[in-house]
Amino acid sequence: MNTKILLTFSALLLLQFSANSQAEAGLLTGINYSTHYFKSDLNIYAIRPRIDYFGGLAYQYSFNNKWRLSSNAIYSREGFKNELEGIIESLHYRFSYLSMLSEAEYRLFPFLSFGAGANLSLLTDSDTNYKESGWKDVDRAGYIKKINYSLTGKIKLEYRGFYTFARYNLGIRDIENISHTDATGNVIPVDQFTRNMQFGLGYMVKLSK
Repeated sequence: MNTKILLTFSALLLLQFSANSQAEAGLLTGINYSTHYFKSDLNIYAIRPRIDYFGGLAYQYSFNNKWRLSSNAIYSREGFKNELEGIIESLHYRFSYLSMLSEAEYRLFPFLSFGAGANLSLLTDSDTNYKESGWKDVDRAGYIKKINYSLTGKIKLEYRGFYTFARYNLGIRDIENISHTDATGNVIPVDQFTRNMQFGLGYMVKLSK
């Protein structure tokens, strides 16, 4: 049900104003440099970033020569590594999302713009890889939340339909229902948030009236 809602919402945003010559659509792809932030009184984590990819559809509508609305519907693979040489053995976590991003962009120059917005993501898969033994499903217990919310900030360069960008996604929802116990058996809550830096490129074409 959540998947249908997200895909319908994505389609509506990407098709809005499609008959207007100020609207553009295209494709994008790129690299995720992602990690997770653990908020806890326990200092037991040795978190390292991991690199993966994203790709999908792009849409933008210009209100004038300075302001426009930009939307992306993408498939994104993110995660982190939990390892510290000589102390913690290598364990990789991978989370796959269908994401819908909406951002307001301000064009400072014809080739340079800045954007900010929000990202709604639906978890489609979650896996672990222990000591390079192969990826295995990690969500058998159902403790990973299916929906994630992020705030985004972006810088974008463009030239004749082609563009490249750097975007930071700041997760604002605790994505797991987990806790730990200390040496005396007291339960210590743990909040876990996504952090993801995206480096991407794409191409846009104008939509005819």
